[in-house]
Amino acid sequence: MVLTACLLLSATLLWRRTHPMAVLWSATAAGLAAGAVSLSTGPLFGPDTVLALAWVPPTAPFAAYAAALRTPPDRRFWFPFAALVLVCLLAADPTTISGTGVRTVLFVDLAAAVALYLSTHRRLVEALRERARRAENEQHLLARQARADERARLATEMHDLVTHRVSLIVLQAGALRVTAPDDAVRTAAEELRATGHRALDELRDLTGVLSTGHDLPAHDLTTPDPHQLVEDARGAGTPVDLDTRGDPGQASPLVAATLHRVVREALTNVRKHAPGSRVRIDLDHGPTTVLVRVTNTAPTSVPDAALVSSGSARGLPGLRRRVELLGGLLDAAPTSQGGFEVRAELPPTSPSPADPRARPPSDRRRPAPLNSPPSPPVRVLIVDDDPIVRAHLGTILGVDPRITVVAQAHDGRAAVDAVHQHGPDLVLMDLRMPVLDGIGATQEITALPSPPIVVALTTFDADEYVLRALNAGARGFLLKSTPPEDLASLVRVAAQGHTVMSPEATRRLLSTAHAARTTRLDRATLVASLTDRETEVLTALAEGLTNGRIARRLFLSEATVKGHVSRLLEKLGCENRTQAGLLAHEAGLRQGPPHPA
Repeated sequence: MVLTACLLLSATLLWRRTHPMAVLWSATAAGLAAGAVSLSTGPLFGPDTVLALAWVPPTAPFAAYAAALRTPPDRRFWFPFAALVLVCLLAADPTTISGTGVRTVLFVDLAAAVALYLSTHRRLVEALRERARRAENEQHLLARQARADERARLATEMHDLVTHRVSLIVLQAGALRVTAPDDAVRTAAEELRATGHRALDELRDLTGVLSTGHDLPAHDLTTPDPHQLVEDARGAGTPVDLDTRGDPGQASPLVAATLHRVVREALTNVRKHAPGSRVRIDLDHGPTTVLVRVTNTAPTSVPDAALVSSGSARGLPGLRRRVELLGGLLDAAPTSQGGFEVRAELPPTSPSPADPRARPPSDRRRPAPLNSPPSPPVRVLIVDDDPIVRAHLGTILGVDPRITVVAQAHDGRAAVDAVHQHGPDLVLMDLRMPVLDGIGATQEITALPSPPIVVALTTFDADEYVLRALNAGARGFLLKSTPPEDLASLVRVAAQGHTVMSPEATRRLLSTAHAARTTRLDRATLVASLTDRETEVLTALAEGLTNGRIARRLFLSEATVKGHVSRLLEKLGCENRTQAGLLAHEAGLRQGPPHPA
């Protein structure tokens, strides 16, 4: 009977690796049972069977060894271990301390001591390995940071020296083009300006690579493509035919962007107001005129009332004003077949001030009354720390009779003083300047009771400067390499309260926003692929918890937590715990309430 009970009790050792505390408690329970039997029937082992078992219960040393090896040495271990020692001492004969009880306690203590030594040694080795891994990761991070700092230094030097000088060449060529009386000189100046502009694009790409370590996609810097709008419309179920004639490269970036907006607005209105109709787009790039015509047939179904009511209802009126400022015309009217047509006609480049097309269409259609005073010119303050830049900007803007440069300032503090003194309508603000930079000056100017409009003007279209300038209160962001006619037109547009952005800066900003959104989605996808337990561990890492605190929170052993952390770093492609925590934050992983240590 006793032998059968011992064999059944020994079966519990099969779970000593996965549930060591349960095996320890079962040995304690067996000892209590043995003591109870001894009280009722007498000692379990008489003189003739004293050596039948070396210890009672037979699983006690193995249970103590497994629990001490696989459980942290805290009260969760010491309490059941002390109970086992007391029970083993009296299990064979509760009425006295027998030799079997003493042997059992000795074997249990020896097994626990060996296990505690091995467990402590293992934790020490793991701690040393973890410290070595951290030191190696820190060395990698320091080396990466040193490379990033060196790239940033090279990018800064390229911007401050090379890019700035090329920008001056572009400005000088632009000023020469608008002031030279000879056609040959103007043509040569435009070729020089265009070459310098392409060099600036390449330099900006190179400095972007040096600053971030990632290349910029070339397709983000191309002219807006109407074919993409056509493909999007077809994907939405609207049949569209596109007919393009002439060379689209003849249109200036500002004119090309305006044509793109006209086509996009017309297609949007078709989807809203004429479901089921067929659309035809005609783009004709002539030597003196760029013509776009978007015509749709009569709708075949009833428009969705919710879709029709959406939007601001200011799309076409706003586009009409924009087209007119570029010296063009925009008409929108129903056709005789029940459809609708949007027609825009623009010059390939923004008209020069001497061109009669530069006047608003209302002035061309009917003469102004004799007694009506002309609209006052836009009063502009130019702020830049380089006197050559200020001089050439003044030359370019001074050619336009609708713009008056009232003052110039060499730093942000002088700009604030000039605003108080001259009261300009618009401030062209450089961003990198001594004393007070353009962002700080913009914040002070826009905080005034009746502030002028501030437009950031800089050589470097780094996205961080775009966002900082706009957050500071700037109404737009223009590059110094903007073509002269576009620069004057954009200044007039900004003076009317519209937001203006250089096409290059806009595309880069949108590209960065798209890349950031894609990165967040990729990180969220990585986090979503984790198991529930790994997500809990990653959330704890994001809160900065140690392995010990994570183990206590999730009721795990530290060894198990370390295993989860190692698998997490491998799955997420992170080099250390800090990177994993940052990834969790960027992926939007929700954190739980703080837990005490």
